[in-house]
Amino acid sequence: MGNSEEHSRYKDLLVWQRSLTFADEVIDLIDNIQTSRKHYRLFEQLEAAVTSVPMNIAEGMQSTPLGKVGIHKKNSCISSILPEAPFTKH
Repeated sequence: MGNSEEHSRYKDLLVWQRSLTFADEVIDLIDNIQTSRKHYRLFEQLEAAVTSVPMNIAEGMQSTPLGKVGIHKKNSCISSILPEAPFTKH
């Protein structure tokens, strides 16, 4: 596997794909919230939290030898169900 292929193998992970979709959905939701109160800090924290998941997966895959990838996949299993979690707008 070439160097560039090794650095992009995280894109093949379902957990990374779902976390990226989830981040996009949350950011779209934040962008469409209509409120008279100023919640800028809360919105910044939400964006930082949801974007950190796919970024951390990508970073971990780039710095992890192939033999240790399985343990990271197992540890990130919970992230793979996030896009299917029932979220409602209150």
